[in-house]
Amino acid sequence: MNYIINYNMTIKLLIITLFLSLSISQDRSTLFSTGDGDPNPELGGYSIEDIGNGSIGAADRFYLSNEYILERLYIYLSFQPENMFDSQSVEVQINEDDNGKPGAVISTNIVNLNVNNSEGSWYSFLILDECLRTQPSRYYWLSVLPMEGTNATWIYSEEDSFVYSTTNDGGSNWSDADNGPAGSAAVAGEQIYIPPFDGGDINGDFVINILDVVQLSQYVLGNIDLDDDQLLAGDITQDGGINILDIVAMINVILNDQIVYVSEFLYEDINVNADTYGQLVGPPIYQGMITGYYFGKAG
Repeated sequence: MNYIINYNMTIKLLIITLFLSLSISQDRSTLFSTGDGDPNPELGGYSIEDIGNGSIGAADRFYLSNEYILERLYIYLSFQPENMFDSQSVEVQINEDDNGKPGAVISTNIVNLNVNNSEGSWYSFLILDECLRTQPSRYYWLSVLPMEGTNATWIYSEEDSFVYSTTNDGGSNWSDADNGPAGSAAVAGEQIYIPPFDGGDINGDFVINILDVVQLSQYVLGNIDLDDDQLLAGDITQDGGINILDIVAMINVILNDQIVYVSEFLYEDINVNADTYGQLVGPPIYQGMITGYYFGKAG
């Protein structure tokens, strides 16, 4: 799927690229997985249960070496409905790591369990609209907690080489991390690509032209303020400040190169529902229109 998203200047250089091809598969964006296929409910699992005066939950730890935008979460649960109309649900969170335990919640979603597949089912949901950006070389946790009246089981992974933690008080306190089977789950996302610094793009439209000169001049004259990203882009001479020399340098860039694109890449649009299907798309195509790009996979 191909998305074009407007971002503010603080993330104007955020470009998420997937090297699109006709052979794209779901595994290309799997950042964490406890195994392929359906787990075996006979293995048992972690209790995800509301016990009245508290709630029992569990969490899997995973490591991300690069920066990503998280896209979709998957968990495999069974539960015990009291009747065919019983409605149960769980809260699924992404947590920061706090000294080896689940810490601050950075994403949370409520998942309703399917009474027709109470013996075990995969549940997945999209979190792309949260624009949840992770940091490189960090541990994170995927945790599952029960909502009121829920009596569920997060089915164990077949492998027992994962790191997990449990809670008996709804996530207020977590046990020390331990090694063993994980709650069957997967996390999908797309890696972030931030292009190298090319000074001059003050207004964040991925092209350096007279509009950037005007903004830089207005700043030097004291008529407008620039944010941190704009100040970085405006320091053409890289001397730690912005002055008339940067304006001269920017004009020279424009005169020498005519139009300067801050980021150059083109990929074929394979979204059959897009107006640009089959065409090459990228910053040069949309220059001056938007400030951020998301290129995601099909399917």
